[in-house]
Amino acid sequence: MGTKEAILKSSFDLFLRDGIGESSANEAIKVSGVTKGCFYHHFASKDELINEVINKYICPFFEKPLERLRAQINDDKLSNPKEKLWFCYSRTPDFDEFGELYTGLKNINTRNFFFLVYECMKRYPYLSDLRCRCSREMIKLTAEIIDEGKLCGAVKREINSENTATALYALKDGMQALNFIDGEIKLIDKYELTFGQIWNEIQT
Repeated sequence: MGTKEAILKSSFDLFLRDGIGESSANEAIKVSGVTKGCFYHHFASKDELINEVINKYICPFFEKPLERLRAQINDDKLSNPKEKLWFCYSRTPDFDEFGELYTGLKNINTRNFFFLVYECMKRYPYLSDLRCRCSREMIKLTAEIIDEGKLCGAVKREINSENTATALYALKDGMQALNFIDGEIKLIDKYELTFGQIWNEIQT
C-alpha cells in the first residue's frame, strides 16, 4: 500500500469513528503516522482529502452493488418475476463482501458507515446526487421486473409498475434506516413480511 492510500485508509477509519466535522487535518496526519509535509504533498487541504475518501470508499457503495444486482437479476437461476423481485428487494450489501471487493477493507462498522454517508451527503451535494441517481436506477430495475410479470401474466396489468417499485424501494430504505437505529430489528423477517403483503396485492 502506497503512502497516499495509507493516508486515505487511516482517514476513512478516523471519519468513521468521529465524523468529518469533528476531524481536523492534524488528526488525519496523526492517525496516518506521516509528517505534515508528506500529507500536504498528497492533499492540498482537508476538503480534498474528504473528497478522495468519498470517491474511494463511499461512491462505490452506491454504484457497484447496483451493477452486480443487474447482472445477477439476469441470471438464468432466477426463473420468474416473483423470484427476481424478491431477490432485488431482499438483497442488501454485505459489508465484508463490499469491503473486500471495492475498498480493500473488512469489518466496516455498518452503523458508523451510514452516519458518515449521511453527513457527507449533507455537506457534498454531488454525493447526494449520486445516491438519488442510483435510487432511480434501482426503482427502474424493479419496475422492469414488474413489467415482465405483467407480460407473463404473473402481475395484474392495471398495476402501476413505477409506483409499486417506488413503494418497495421506500419500504426497504425505511427498514434499513430503522435497523441502523435499532440493531435488534431482524431485516430479513421484515423483508419477508412486507414483500409478501405487496406481492399479494399485485399478483394475478
